[in-house]
Amino acid sequence: DKEWWLYGKQHRDDGPAVEWKNGTNEWWQNGKPHREDGAAVEYQDGRKDYWLHGTKVTEGEVEKLIGLNRLKNVKLSMPERTTF
Repeated sequence: DKEWWLYGKQHRDDGPAVEWKNGTNEWWQNGKPHREDGAAVEYQDGRKDYWLHGTKVTEGEVEKLIGLNRLKNVKLSMPERTTF
């Protein structure tokens, strides 16, 4: 098994903070299960649990957050002003 810790709390920004030998992976930030771009726990048998800041949520709530994060990166441009 592999675990990542920061200041005494399970934490990793760029991948799962816990990688179990059986294939289960867990994403943690600041000692709480958390993942904004998918399931925070992916079990070896295919089950998934979704968590945000230590609160268990639905897959739909995480998908909504993913959509909102994508919108933050959209840049709108205004057409140039035309006079006649």
